[in-house]
Amino acid sequence: MKPSLTSIFLMFFFFAAFISHSQKYSDNSRLRSYPDSYSLDQLPDQWKKKPKILRAVDDILPAAINQLKGRRSCTNCKADFYASVKLDTLWLDSETVEDQSTRGDNADKKSYITTSFRFRSYFSISDSIGREVGRMIIADPREDNYVIHEEYDLHKGVSIPVIYLMPAIAIDPNRYLRDIHSSGLLLNDNLLLDYTADKLKTIRSRIKKFEVSGSE
Repeated sequence: MKPSLTSIFLMFFFFAAFISHSQKYSDNSRLRSYPDSYSLDQLPDQWKKKPKILRAVDDILPAAINQLKGRRSCTNCKADFYASVKLDTLWLDSETVEDQSTRGDNADKKSYITTSFRFRSYFSISDSIGREVGRMIIADPREDNYVIHEEYDLHKGVSIPVIYLMPAIAIDPNRYLRDIHSSGLLLNDNLLLDYTADKLKTIRSRIKKFEVSGSE
């Protein structure tokens, strides 16, 4: 009896799942183990390419998180703790549209938006089984306000909840520019992570000043 198409499909599915699991296990088994350290492997990829940001993280986390005191960081490793960065809610305080479109045969359709916003981001520290054991606020909406002025881009958008603190902007549907509240924002996750990295420099500076004043 020839195998049915269903049985062939199931055999292929289980074989692919087995290969995927074996590869994942093999990758994990090759990681170095540092039980007394915390791993930076879950930080944003764009951060891991910048030594200055990693040094700031190393200065901040052991000083701010009790579980990490006296521990050193590692990469490509298995550790007792793992540091990651989470983006939380975005608050839009105001948005202003500036139309700079031109008319005629060589029409240039451009509109710029000035956006005032706040957002929250934080370090999340988890143990080796993925349980969160600590947090540290980085970008704080109570003290950090941002303004950005850029050409409108329909393809941008954030993955976190957005709270609008101003009336929606009415835009003529016959124009190429659609309502920004339904099509996207000037902002995206990578930009918010860049602002978060900038805030790390401020936090690091505060820690250094505190350490200097404490040693006097």
